[in-house]
Amino acid sequence: MADPVGEQVFRDLVSELDGVPGWSASVGKITSDDDVVVGTDVHFVRTEPPLDVTFDELRLDQPRENAGGLSADSIQGSGLSVVGEDVSVDAPVLSVTGIDVPSLADLSFDQDRPFSSLRTLYQHLSEVSVEHAEIPKLHQVVLPRLTTSRKQSVTYEGLELRDWKDGVIAHSAAGPITMRTEGDNPSTARVASVRVEETNFNSVLRLLSDDVTGSASDGSDEWQNAFAEISYAGFSITTEKGVRVSIDDMNLAGIETRRPDQPYIETLEQAMREADRGTDGDTDDRQVMEALTTFFDAMRLGEFKMHRLVAEKTGEEAGRTEIAEIGVSNLTRDGFERAWGTGLLSDFPGAYIKLDRFALADLVFPLPSSESLAALEGAETGSLTEEERRAFATLPFQMAPQIGSLDMEGLVVGQSRLMAVSVDRIQTKSVPSDRLLPERGEFKISDLFVPGTLLRRDPKSAVLFDELGYDGLHINLDGASQLSEDGSLETTTASEIADAAGLQIGAKLTGITEEWVVDLMMQQFENDDDPAPLFALLSKLRLEQMTVALTDHSLIDRSFAFAAEKQGQPADQYKEQIVGALPFLIGTAAPPKVAQFLAGPLKDFLENGNTLVLTLAPRAPLPLSALVDVEDDPEALLKLLGASLETSETAPERPLIK
Repeated sequence: MADPVGEQVFRDLVSELDGVPGWSASVGKITSDDDVVVGTDVHFVRTEPPLDVTFDELRLDQPRENAGGLSADSIQGSGLSVVGEDVSVDAPVLSVTGIDVPSLADLSFDQDRPFSSLRTLYQHLSEVSVEHAEIPKLHQVVLPRLTTSRKQSVTYEGLELRDWKDGVIAHSAAGPITMRTEGDNPSTARVASVRVEETNFNSVLRLLSDDVTGSASDGSDEWQNAFAEISYAGFSITTEKGVRVSIDDMNLAGIETRRPDQPYIETLEQAMREADRGTDGDTDDRQVMEALTTFFDAMRLGEFKMHRLVAEKTGEEAGRTEIAEIGVSNLTRDGFERAWGTGLLSDFPGAYIKLDRFALADLVFPLPSSESLAALEGAETGSLTEEERRAFATLPFQMAPQIGSLDMEGLVVGQSRLMAVSVDRIQTKSVPSDRLLPERGEFKISDLFVPGTLLRRDPKSAVLFDELGYDGLHINLDGASQLSEDGSLETTTASEIADAAGLQIGAKLTGITEEWVVDLMMQQFENDDDPAPLFALLSKLRLEQMTVALTDHSLIDRSFAFAAEKQGQPADQYKEQIVGALPFLIGTAAPPKVAQFLAGPLKDFLENGNTLVLTLAPRAPLPLSALVDVEDDPEALLKLLGASLETSETAPERPLIK
């Protein structure tokens, strides 16, 4: 039995789409049997940008009009074809159950207002409800206009979604997905499955809104889920040039948005219109930067994880790169809380890298000040005031990422496994601040090993290290620095080469203020050969104290033994000879007071292999520029620096700065 009411609902649907601005719609024939209405040769066309949608047959079960929209127990389509300006899509069949679609009368896309058009689209999507939808197979071809001579196609299988209501799709999935590219470098890519949980159109609507007020429970500080989880499994891509990349799985969780804290859409749309038309308008770079910052400030990612990435190449340059796991947590426009990775290995001809583990914490992406952005814009035209030039000079510091901590273990870098430097562990810590330079920083490098294969790369080096008795060098380094707001810098570093020597350096300087740093940058911009400005800057830096401690761990005796063998003498006899003659040798090469300053401590150091400590302690903080005045007078220099030289049985306790 025919269903004239259902047939009229179908006609009304086609008529409504035909009335949407820029669209036309038609149907070849409408028939019905009981509650099922069937339309054949259904055709929808959009003029700009071009889009042509056809169904060989569209079957609606119990269709009914709903406030200008459409409701149906189910919809089944066959022979779907979609042809756009860039892409064509074909699907043999599709099915939808429990569908309710609002009126589409006001749905249109304005290319001059993409954000506003997307907002309208997502508003309609938030009003759709679907119990279940499925497309067993869909084929997409990217048209040559975008790919020149390369043809790209994608085949989706197993497309489905469940429980779409109140603006949220509970579950959607697809897979496998196969992508093929033809042409000079053909390739095939495959994704075993894609799964998306809880897609929230309401959250996206807030992001696309210039309403910055919201309600008491929906302010700019209230985060809302946009996607609970997006996961990919079994990704691979293969090219005919012997490259294959695969990823076991990739997961994004906790993608959230909040209401932007200020309007931004009109600014971005205006900038996009001006860029498309190649015209200069009222929107400057600073406004665009502020609008983009507002947009990205309103989004965050809870966690990203990827497991087992493998990239391989066969042929002449055969090699392999692997990453067991890599991830990021709490990613925002400002930075991220933590990033990590494990099991990194890359082995190609001439390049070998291995890293067991790394962890980054509290990475901050600073936002340049509006004054600096204005100066950047002025720099493009070459017209900057003095104040703008100073603001521009701070940009490199303002834009540099700040890292709270870095921890790496098991790092190996070199040309090959055998020709590689290894580091057991690298650790850094810093205290991010709003100042141009960090308040405090620390670093530690544990067991940096340079193997004998690298030390002996040429015959002379091979002889040297063989005679010294080193099959490799084990090095430890660490240091710390602290910069106060008044420009006082305290820094200390220490290095230890096992069975060789250790070196510790500590210093305290004053005058490294933000103003001084900007002045230094300004001096670099001037690119002037006149040394006077640089001397003026040096005069503002003052040395309060410095300590240098050199500790012997057997390098002295090894060196004497090496030299003695060259001279054909016993090592002990040769050492006694050289050490005994040292005061005379120094006396012939240096002024008397300098020779007296050096001779005793150096003789004791070479004789006993202990620690040699040089201390600089001026009576008052010493401008570095003052050193230039006495550079040709070593005795005056020692006096000016308050220098002392002595030996100690052990290295000084750290920190070296008193």
